[in-house]
Amino acid sequence: MYKLYNAEAQNVNSRNEIKAAKISNADKNKLYRSLNKCYKFGIIIHENGVLDRIFESKKDKQRYLDHAYKIGVKRALQNMINQGQLNPDDVEFTLNKYKQSVL
Repeated sequence: MYKLYNAEAQNVNSRNEIKAAKISNADKNKLYRSLNKCYKFGIIIHENGVLDRIFESKKDKQRYLDHAYKIGVKRALQNMINQGQLNPDDVEFTLNKYKQSVL
């Protein structure tokens, strides 16, 4: 975990969450810079393309968002494999206790 150097954040360990409202802008910048060498991706959901009934229930909405996240992670891993950044033999993709092939 990234080590912060202000008095408030020194009590943070790997099991605690760092809240953006409680750390300084300088420490936020340190956190962002620590991610420079990481592979980053995002998931965009166009709500007008999603069935209205999915947003009527919190559980249905969360299931949809979880599915979108799973697909996003899978595609990010596939992209890294296709670009030669990741060996497919080294990848085991597990979400919701089900092992799935990345390819």
